Amino acid sequence: MTQDLGTSIGNSPASWVTAGDILSMASRPRAVYDDASVRGWDEYHEIRPGFSLIAGCAEYLVQQRATFNGGDAFKLHFKIEGHSIISDGRGHEAQADAGTMSYLVQPRNSVKFEQHLMQSRESAITFVCSQPFLAQLADDAELRMPPPIRDFIDGRDLDFHCDVLPLPAALHTMVGDILQPPYNGAMRTMMVQAKAMEVLCAALTRIAEHGDNSTMIRPRDLAKVRELCEILQADPFSTTSITRLSRMVAWNESQMTEQFRRVTGTTVFGYRQQLRMDHALRLLQTSDRSITQIAFDAGYEHASNFATAFKRTFGFSPREARLCRKGDCTGLSAIVKS
Repeated sequence: MTQDLGTSIGNSPASWVTAGDILSMASRPRAVYDDASVRGWDEYHEIRPGFSLIAGCAEYLVQQRATFNGGDAFKLHFKIEGHSIISDGRGHEAQADAGTMSYLVQPRNSVKFEQHLMQSRESAITFVCSQPFLAQLADDAELRMPPPIRDFIDGRDLDFHCDVLPLPAALHTMVGDILQPPYNGAMRTMMVQAKAMEVLCAALTRIAEHGDNSTMIRPRDLAKVRELCEILQADPFSTTSITRLSRMVAWNESQMTEQFRRVTGTTVFGYRQQLRMDHALRLLQTSDRSITQIAFDAGYEHASNFATAFKRTFGFSPREARLCRKGDCTGLSAIVKS
């Protein structure tokens, strides 16, 4: 049985709210909900005028279908865990799985449905951008957006369109930081806002790049790239060879590496390297494992080589990352400000 929710913001049961209403909302603290159908939390942040962020985690106890009124905003969705089916009720449908980013444009005053399975869990963030905000950002950056987004920017009549892409490794980590910021209070809000702007810029750039090549990427290849991303994300420190990975996804090695680069914008090695550095950073900030042990687990025989690669990735050393966790962020703050 599917339960229909009169829902249009976040994951929690709420009154009917349009995307325009979301953009006009001020940031509010995390709200926790727990009832017979869904439990979890969500929160809203106004990042800039015309740009808002919805973050949340939810566990669906029964199969549900949420209803979203829209057409007056552009939405970007980043899913860390979970699975949902997006549709307009008229034959247009897209599947958003864990480790994907998707964008949505829809005709004004139309309806979007999102279906969640029973006993499923979702962790995700959604960006909501107004037409003036997105138009200025895309035009100033000279991004060649795909036709559906360009139609929205230019105010032309729209068809319902949802596209789903693998979530790049770097964005996967930043989205996780937005969902679970390592700070509290004003620093937490500042970090969420900064990460949101960085994720938005990187996501729009990736969509623009994908838009130029989308007609040449087969759905089968896109699905296999997503599968490969899930394998890499499941064990960032894995040393599985490229040859072995190609066998795991039943794909010709040369085709796999070529299509992976076209879809994600980076190589398999580069994607895995970013995942390793991101995971190492989390361990430095959340565990008591030594820097040497983390370096070894990340595939480095010498801690000095790991430190060099880490600083090249983040701009600060593993030692500075560890000190910041302990409350001494003086050195790290100086690097960030410089």
